[in-house]
Amino acid sequence: MTASSLRGKSAIVGIGTYGLGRAPGLSSMDLMAGATARAVADAGLQLKDIDGICGGTLYHMFPTLSMGEYLGIRPKWACSDMTGGSSFLSHLLQATMATRQGSAPRC
Repeated sequence: MTASSLRGKSAIVGIGTYGLGRAPGLSSMDLMAGATARAVADAGLQLKDIDGICGGTLYHMFPTLSMGEYLGIRPKWACSDMTGGSSFLSHLLQATMATRQGSAPRC
C-alpha cells in the first residue's frame, strides 16, 4: 500500500467545532466531545455508529482512550499519534489505511 494508492479512498463527511475562542468552565474533554458531537451529527450519524477514533491533545497521555470513555463508546480502532502540526493529516492517513486493510470496519 502506498500513499498514492490511498488517494481518493477516504472522505471527511462531517465537521464540527465547539467552544472556539474563550471557553470558560470547559475542559479539553468538554471541547473535544462538543466538536465530536457536532461532527457526528453533521455526518448524519450517531455516537453508536463510531467504531474508530483519532485524536491528539497535550492535556491527556491517551486522548483516544479518555475520549472514548467520556463519550461512552468503545472504538475498535484508535490512533493518538502526535506528529506536530501534521498530526491530523497523519490521523486521516492511518484511519484510511486501517479501513482499507480491514482493521477498522467501514461506516
